[in-house]
Amino acid sequence: MAYRQKEYNYNDKLTKNQNLLMDKLYKMRMSGMAEAFENQLMNPNSGLESFETRFSEIINHEWLGRENKKFNRLLKQATLKYPAADLDSSLYDPERQLNTHVIELLAKGDWIDEPNNLLITGGAGAGKTHVACALCVTALHQMRTVKYIRANYLLQESAHAHSEDNYYEYSNKMAGYDLLVIDDFG
Repeated sequence: MAYRQKEYNYNDKLTKNQNLLMDKLYKMRMSGMAEAFENQLMNPNSGLESFETRFSEIINHEWLGRENKKFNRLLKQATLKYPAADLDSSLYDPERQLNTHVIELLAKGDWIDEPNNLLITGGAGAGKTHVACALCVTALHQMRTVKYIRANYLLQESAHAHSEDNYYEYSNKMAGYDLLVIDDFG
């Protein structure tokens, strides 16, 4: 799929030179910088701020835009069952009987770099998948690569890869994720 470049629409309120600068920023795929720069040009009070402050604002706008795009790409790639899962206050509900201290440690993400596995157990409807997805979302916010897959689908994909003589590539792909979550058969 080819990347579709966002085009700049000429702004009558800007000078010819300003429009040329805006066009160049868009052509260099710096639309975040272009948007922040245009906002500054349109704001009569922006000249009151220092150059460094204004330039920092432009760079930060581009940076945040790129980080958001990367997060959204990683989130889509992760194929989470609950992409909006969050480690929220419901985890502290005494009825859930969760060890919140352990969950807070897991949320830091340090365990992902260690060669250990994490097994989440509990009865049906206890929220195991939700907690797993919430930990995945936390890892995604740390810009880690994540893959969520159900065990039966993993077995099907593995068998298919084996029959197509590309099991080695498939297993390398699965091993390449920072965090691989294999959910139960359900």
